[in-house]
Amino acid sequence: MNIHTAMLEARILLDVGGTFLKSSLGIRGAGPVEGTFASVPMPSDGSAADIIGAIKETMRIQLGNASERGMHVADLAADVPGPFDYSSGRFLMKHKFAAVYGMSFSDILGNDIPMTFMHDVNCALLGHIVSDPALREGNVGLVTLGTGLGFSYASGGKISKDQAGEPTESLWDMPYRGGILEDFVSRRGIIAAYGSDEEIDVKDIAERAREGDQAALAAFEAAGRCFAEGAAPLLRRLSIGHLVFAGQISRSFDLIRPGIGDSLQCAMEVSPDLQGTVFKGLAFI
Repeated sequence: MNIHTAMLEARILLDVGGTFLKSSLGIRGAGPVEGTFASVPMPSDGSAADIIGAIKETMRIQLGNASERGMHVADLAADVPGPFDYSSGRFLMKHKFAAVYGMSFSDILGNDIPMTFMHDVNCALLGHIVSDPALREGNVGLVTLGTGLGFSYASGGKISKDQAGEPTESLWDMPYRGGILEDFVSRRGIIAAYGSDEEIDVKDIAERAREGDQAALAAFEAAGRCFAEGAAPLLRRLSIGHLVFAGQISRSFDLIRPGIGDSLQCAMEVSPDLQGTVFKGLAFI
């Protein structure tokens, strides 16, 4: 977004991932400021010093960006995967960021800048809703395909979340074929379906599929069939009329789509710019 920044109040936007901490300056109620994107390594299995250092370095970068543009930093907004205390900004994950379990952003930053937090999948859906007025009508869902299987939905433009700030419904842990749906519709699910003895990732399998590898094509189609079978009851119960797919594996949605077929009976699209959409959502929380 090309915004005239002089004399404007800035919001620091933080997208907390499992490998990188991505950030931008933003204008509240508008979007990210062009030319301020930054990405700092922050492995979720790193030490407390690694994680704290990444957060402080990101703040240094964005405070510098604000100073260069004559902007005043008014607050901070961050999207974070759960479990997380979205009211206090406190890490509660044990499978990720375990080294800073129980610590809050305020503890780490040691300042009193106002902070707002949102679940990462909810934030991605919010970004789509504020970007596309058509999604403010009816019931809309967002699915993230990657290491895991995330889900959030909104009705009439309002995102459904529980008192803790988590999505009210989930797909990842839905019982399916003796396990859970995420076992079959995720990075590990596609790799398992491909069944290779060699060390390989989903990106490699996608490349092989597009080169005509039948086993690779079958692995993606199987993920689509499993998703349709497992997700259909929930999507019908929620009357989802429009479904957005996001995340790394959604880049291969053209390979998954044949397996879904017409069984979901809703409009489907792939997020064209998930990172930009997440920052858009952060500007509006």
